[in-house]
Amino acid sequence: MSDANSASGLGAIQFEVIRNRLVAITEEMRIALQSVSGSPTVTEASDFFTGLFLPDGSVVSMGFQVAYHAPVCSQFVRHISTRSPFAARAETEVAIRDGDMFLGNDPYVAALHQNDVQLVGPIFADGEIVMWAGVEAHETDVGGMDFASWSPRAREIFQEGMRFPCLKVVDRGELREDVLETILTGARLPGPLGLDIRAFMATLTVARARVAELVQRYGAAALKEAIRRMIASSEQKMRTRLAELRDGEFHGVDFLEHDGHSNALYKLHCKATKRGDKLTLDFSGCSGQAPGFIKDRK
Repeated sequence: MSDANSASGLGAIQFEVIRNRLVAITEEMRIALQSVSGSPTVTEASDFFTGLFLPDGSVVSMGFQVAYHAPVCSQFVRHISTRSPFAARAETEVAIRDGDMFLGNDPYVAALHQNDVQLVGPIFADGEIVMWAGVEAHETDVGGMDFASWSPRAREIFQEGMRFPCLKVVDRGELREDVLETILTGARLPGPLGLDIRAFMATLTVARARVAELVQRYGAAALKEAIRRMIASSEQKMRTRLAELRDGEFHGVDFLEHDGHSNALYKLHCKATKRGDKLTLDFSGCSGQAPGFIKDRK
């Protein structure tokens, strides 16, 4: 064992065991979701995401489906922990507790569009949150002016379906039936949506149980040290790969020719600037906001 490993109390073998177990947990979350869900979007198209996160939103591990949802879940975790009504504050009793689960689908908070419904929940060890588990899936319908909540005719977000910045659906392990009923009332297909939300709950329950087993076997301190190393290693590998590429400024341009209302040309422009081990992506050259179905550059 190296001096570094001795100082932290976590050996190289233990680190690899914990790292691979965390990855396996996200895969087991995937199995739980697809086993319970009745939605073809989940069971056949695999349009979903599972992952584990630190309280600050940093990705610990994630499944192999729709990886670009990882930063969305990260943002949702950060929102709940810092800006939502449930964030723990000294002057209020409102707090995040063991067994809680939070649902959201607001693009202005943490979602790509309203159909992407997500559920996240804290995982506690020794009285503190050691990580969060998250699951997200595209739902067929969440209301709005057209079936499937996908309307090129929409001119405002209120026509695209229900928006939930942050709802506590499960309170300390107990399902809030009133909240779930409110959500399902706004959907044209309440059955599949309700089943998927319950599948989300099962998915997070699996994650909590498996992380608890890790903590029981190795301790919370070893788990947190392994996660720290995983994140540091991922960053180092990315920076090393970037350093191998030549420096420069690169541009990618594409165009959209319709906004759902009229024929109009919209430019999508990305400028990638690479210097050393850093890469900056600049989208400020994109066209401005459109009247519908085209996202603005903000």
